[in-house]
Amino acid sequence: MKLLADTNLAAARGDWYTDSTDLRQLIGRPSTPLATAVADALKAGPADTFDPRGRPHPGRAPPISTSRTERL
Repeated sequence: MKLLADTNLAAARGDWYTDSTDLRQLIGRPSTPLATAVADALKAGPADTFDPRGRPHPGRAPPISTSRTERL
């Protein structure tokens, strides 16, 4: 738990901020802001995250379930 608390504190202080372009150069495109990635994930429904056989598409996270029975 201390690691999580330290991580949150560091992020709140801006310790992780960088204006480096290393990530952009590494992945070959501009990085996606977290807010955009979350909004896109919320817009995507189950049909967008699984193929016809029910397997997750590469690079697409399955929807987050709030109910234990939904995960089974």
